[in-house]
Amino acid sequence: RFSFDTFVAGPANEFAFAVARRVAAWSDGHFNPVLFHGPYGFGKTHLLNALAWEAMRHEPSKRVVYLTPERFTPTFVKAIQDKQTAAFKDELRNADLLLIDDVHFVAGKPTTQEELFHTLTELVGEGRRVVMTADRSPTESSEMEPRLRSHLQEGLVCGIEPADRNLRM
Repeated sequence: RFSFDTFVAGPANEFAFAVARRVAAWSDGHFNPVLFHGPYGFGKTHLLNALAWEAMRHEPSKRVVYLTPERFTPTFVKAIQDKQTAAFKDELRNADLLLIDDVHFVAGKPTTQEELFHTLTELVGEGRRVVMTADRSPTESSEMEPRLRSHLQEGLVCGIEPADRNLRM
């Protein structure tokens, strides 16, 4: 359902669409991490899912991990409680492409943000790819820890604008 073929591209989102296709093709020369941001309903989740499916199709041997904060945070908390944090970290840090939808939901959760910061640092440092979505740019995310916000800003921050009338039609 969520593929590049079913994504409606237009002036409001064509740059984000092009970036997502480039990352999905495992092309070199992209910014890392990539953060797509915009209000609810602008196609960020569709774009992230399409990127995941296309990346797996291009390189089936690569490890693609797709997370939502609803899965990331409770899984992380359970790993701490069960003393399984090493396994949790390995799960994420062995990804060739880590995709996190709605990363803004980790704002205000210091321990989760700390783990996400270290995961992001390690993956980017090893040249692995990270793509996230959020409802606003990192500069507007005051509840997010400054180090994490800074790391997100170091990559490509790609806004998705409101669709014009023709795109909506």
